[in-house]
Amino acid sequence: MGSTTSFSLLFPPGTGGSHRISDEVSADFGLDSIAEQFCGEGIDRTDALDTLLSLVLDRDAIEFRQDVFFELASRPELADGLGRILPKIRELTVFNRTAREADSPVLHAIWRLGELDLFVECVTEMSTVLDRNGASVRSAGLRGLRDLLRDTTATDAFRSLVRELPKLREGLKRKRSVTIGINLDERMRPFEATLISVNETPFRERTLLGDFFSETNPFTTPTTLFRNPSAETLGFPSGSRVPLSPLFQDIDVLLKSIVRPIIKSIDGYLRVETEFIRRVAPELGFYLGGVRFMRRLVENGLPVCRPVIRGSDERVFRARELYNVQLALRFLTEKKRRIGAEIVGNDIEFSDDARLFVLTGPNQGGKTTFLQAVGLAHICAQAGLFVPAASAEVSPVDSIATHFPAEEKGRLETGRLGEEAARLSSMFSTITRHSLVLLNESLSSTGPGDGYYLAGDVLCALRVLGARGVFATHLHELASRIDELNTRVGGESRIASLVAQTVNGSASGSASDGEPTTRAVRTFRIVRSEPEGKSYARDVASRYGISYDQLVGTLRKRGVL
Repeated sequence: MGSTTSFSLLFPPGTGGSHRISDEVSADFGLDSIAEQFCGEGIDRTDALDTLLSLVLDRDAIEFRQDVFFELASRPELADGLGRILPKIRELTVFNRTAREADSPVLHAIWRLGELDLFVECVTEMSTVLDRNGASVRSAGLRGLRDLLRDTTATDAFRSLVRELPKLREGLKRKRSVTIGINLDERMRPFEATLISVNETPFRERTLLGDFFSETNPFTTPTTLFRNPSAETLGFPSGSRVPLSPLFQDIDVLLKSIVRPIIKSIDGYLRVETEFIRRVAPELGFYLGGVRFMRRLVENGLPVCRPVIRGSDERVFRARELYNVQLALRFLTEKKRRIGAEIVGNDIEFSDDARLFVLTGPNQGGKTTFLQAVGLAHICAQAGLFVPAASAEVSPVDSIATHFPAEEKGRLETGRLGEEAARLSSMFSTITRHSLVLLNESLSSTGPGDGYYLAGDVLCALRVLGARGVFATHLHELASRIDELNTRVGGESRIASLVAQTVNGSASGSASDGEPTTRAVRTFRIVRSEPEGKSYARDVASRYGISYDQLVGTLRKRGVL
């Protein structure tokens, strides 16, 4: 048979480089719940998460995946046909594992025979599905799978296996019982045994009516049949493999002579390797899970796109109507209705004009959601999937570094600031000019003066490096002095300002002079704009009734002023 060890639906030949996303970044983005959307036949949450966490760096490998994914997405009959085979491939894995674990040569032969039988069925059905689409299969990955299956079915070993399997199965099916002669010593203890005959009829216990009518069937016995105990009676988990009892271990030795011809025949097919089709199953399951997830988003009125993959050295990211797929998933789960109108999309561009952004805005204005959206878009794109946006262009990043707020876990002598500084320092020991850095309220434990100084140094270092990133912060002075930071140091990553936009809403109370005050309404839109300074603090004060005018108004109502 042709070599199948190198075939993969995820990586074309000559590629395979990827960077493992850290568990910390995975938690910041909520990738666990996204991986759940891929679960189905052929893949579980662990395999899906592992694929998402492997950040593919090679442009050719990403486009290879895109071709497979979007072909399956655009051809439901092809996707559904391949999907129906995945449960059988999963069963094939069970057969393979059980055959390897079998402590009896007889049982090993039986399980191996079942594995080969199911392997032939899976290969034949998958080959039929792909051949049915013939020359219309466009992606290199699916064409490669089709050709590999054709080569497999054309080998002498496979054709011989197809011819011989019915005979092997029949040979085992017809063996239902054996007659064993046992010699006893002078104390009536068995000390020798021999196989007398192999029968096509099983033994059974004689019934009460059989005793009454003096039944003479040679395959009925007046005594109770001894049975190998079940897993539960021996304290093993239900369905687990139980070692043969001593009696059956001895009989197993005699049974070898029955199946020796079958074992010899099966040994001739040891070179028929079923591993390649078992390896393809989780890869195919990942694509099909992604297609199901994408369809769910589209059915709920949300845009998705095939991103254009740019060269790594371009270091660009452009997206139109980008949204946070994690937020969309949460809305779908909680609201159970079309949510397209409720999810706000944003436009963003990382390019020579600006690759670093300082994002300011009110609390709960969408800053964290936007940071996650940017990170998840890169993960989806580099996994070869859709991007949750109307359109997108992405240069692959070699790593994603995040710094999101966490509970204070620092040592007493360092405190929260010390922990934040240590994490940021560690980040700079690994990132490169091709990395994506997402900072969420970093250095928030400091005062405004110290915070500006420290955050400014971080941004300047990122500018010199040439990385891409967003720094969401409450430090409005940092955003208002971006020009100073751009002139302080040179570099290929200019810094610009983003703002979580608000609009004036309805009156929220009365000022001390009797005029109504207005509350800023969050639009959840992220726009390129100059920071709005202290207006957000005034909004927070107004929302919670602690602005100067509101507090004085309260005192006047009490009559103390």
